[in-house]
Amino acid sequence: MMRTFVLALCAALLAVSAGVAVDIPNRIGSAKVGEWVLMEDVSGEESGEATKVTLTAIDGESFTITREHIDASGAVIETKEHTIPLADYNRRMEGMASRAKEITEEFVFIGEKEYPVVAVHIVSDTKDENGNDREFKMWISADLPIGGVAKTWSSDVRFPSAEVVDFGF
Repeated sequence: MMRTFVLALCAALLAVSAGVAVDIPNRIGSAKVGEWVLMEDVSGEESGEATKVTLTAIDGESFTITREHIDASGAVIETKEHTIPLADYNRRMEGMASRAKEITEEFVFIGEKEYPVVAVHIVSDTKDENGNDREFKMWISADLPIGGVAKTWSSDVRFPSAEVVDFGF
């Protein structure tokens, strides 16, 4: 049994390192109204602030989320609602895969629990104000609500890095 496990693990590692495509999770189709995620900004001017995203509606053609921007004291300072066509969202997810510099399977901790994620590293076509490539990385998990984003990173200080600190289904 252990030998089979080790062989399977080695095969999976070789497949990833050999450049075999890793699917980016897209669980929006199975998301349910009421799911939410709380992400804390961990860099940039808004470090310590948070955003709570709640799925408020979904049908066969679009989904609606409410974003609450929360300051460091816990007060909601802005609420916005966004309706996103499913076709646009799915096209964006497919575009992310085609533009990725690297896609790897990793793990992240949220609280004390570890979650499997797909890390997507993208280099933008545009430069930052210093003429450097803009780079972005997103860690996405099929085990997390709404879009499954566990954390984000950006080389551009205007796009703060953030990570999930709490969520609910």
